[in-house]
Amino acid sequence: DFYKELKQYFTLFKGIVKTHKLQIEFMNKIQEFCYDNINFLKTFQKVIFMLYHANVLEEDAIVEWYKSAHSNRGQTEFLSQMEKMVDWLENAEEEDDSDEDEE
Repeated sequence: DFYKELKQYFTLFKGIVKTHKLQIEFMNKIQEFCYDNINFLKTFQKVIFMLYHANVLEEDAIVEWYKSAHSNRGQTEFLSQMEKMVDWLENAEEEDDSDEDEE
């Protein structure tokens, strides 16, 4: 299946998209691929989540992509897919900050 195939490349992706800027460019390429290939339109959020979980993408890059750095191609669809994940990332970040304040 597609997700199993994708997992094979996580180590490669991790070695390539090391910087914040490259992570955002990578997300835009995935966005454009999903937009151009209708069968993948609904897979975007799961792919990004898998890449985040595998430490290929960092939460700051995902949040920036969502807020201002996304491609215009299919943006309504992809921003809608990502809304809950970005809310979750931002809330997790706030909880981490408050945990540090308590120490």
